[in-house]
Amino acid sequence: MHPCPSIGDLSASLCLHAPDRHTQIQFYCLGLQTHGWSRMLMAVRSGHAHAAFAAAVVYYNGSCIDHNQRQPLAAANLFALAACRGHMGALRDLAFCVSNGLGVRQDAEAGRRLTFTANLREFRATYPTAAEQAVAYAHVVGNPGCLTSELGCFTTVPASLRGWAHPANRFLCDWFSANPLPFPPRRLLLMCSMPTCGRPETRGLEYRRCPVCGIARYCSRSCQSLHWRMGHTRECVPTHQWLMEAIANHAVVNADDGANAAAMPAVNNNSATHHNNLGGAAADAPAPK
Repeated sequence: MHPCPSIGDLSASLCLHAPDRHTQIQFYCLGLQTHGWSRMLMAVRSGHAHAAFAAAVVYYNGSCIDHNQRQPLAAANLFALAACRGHMGALRDLAFCVSNGLGVRQDAEAGRRLTFTANLREFRATYPTAAEQAVAYAHVVGNPGCLTSELGCFTTVPASLRGWAHPANRFLCDWFSANPLPFPPRRLLLMCSMPTCGRPETRGLEYRRCPVCGIARYCSRSCQSLHWRMGHTRECVPTHQWLMEAIANHAVVNADDGANAAAMPAVNNNSATHHNNLGGAAADAPAPK
C-alpha cells in the first residue's frame, strides 16, 4: 500500500495486504467506505475471524452503511460467526448481545454461560503452560467471580497490549496518530477509548459511552472490557460525582472571590486613614533648622 511508507510504517506495507487487514484500512483510513465494506464482506466469506468481528462492529454501530442505522441482528450473527472461528472478543460481545436482547431473544442465563466461556478462553490464552494454569486456577478458586464477570478478570490483561493487538488495529492507531482527525469537523468525531483499537467514529455520537462516567466511548463490548481492566477502573468517576465536585469547587471559588471583594473596602479605608494620620503628624512636626 502506498500510504504505509508515508507514515513511516514500512513493515505495514508488507504485512497488511491480507484481506482481513486491508479492508479496515480502506474503510477507516482512506475514506473508501463502500469499497472497504465490500472487501470486508468478501473477507468474511473467505473465513477470516477478525474480518467477521470487524464487520460485526460496523453493523453494531451502524458505521457508514444503510443510512447509519444500527443492525443488531446482523451484528449478533457476525459476532457468533467470529466467535466460532476463535475470536475471543467476539464471544464477549455475543454474550453482551444475548444478555441484553440486542438483535436476539434476551436470555440472561445463556449470556452468563457465554461470558463464562469467554473468561475461560482468556485464562487459557493468558496462561498457556500447565504451571501457569495451576496458579491461575488457584486464583479462580479464591475469586470465583472472575469467570462470571462480564468485564473479565484483571489477571488476564496481556502483559504487552501493543503485541496483543491485531496488526490492522495497530496500523489504525499509527495512522491516526500521524494523521489526526480534522478539527473542528462538521460533527465532533471521537476515537474508541481503548488505546490499541484505533477505530474512529464515522459520525457524531456513534460509539456508546461508559455508563458510569459517560466520558469514555467504545466501539464494542470487548474494547470496553479490556480498557476497564487496563486501568479505566481507576479513572472512572460517576457523572454525578464529578458534577457535584465541579459545583462545589465553583462555589468555593465564588465564596473566596466574595470574601476578597468584601475585604477590599476595609483595606482601602485603613490605607486612607493611615495616610491621613501620616499627613497630620507631618504638619504638626517642627520645621527643621
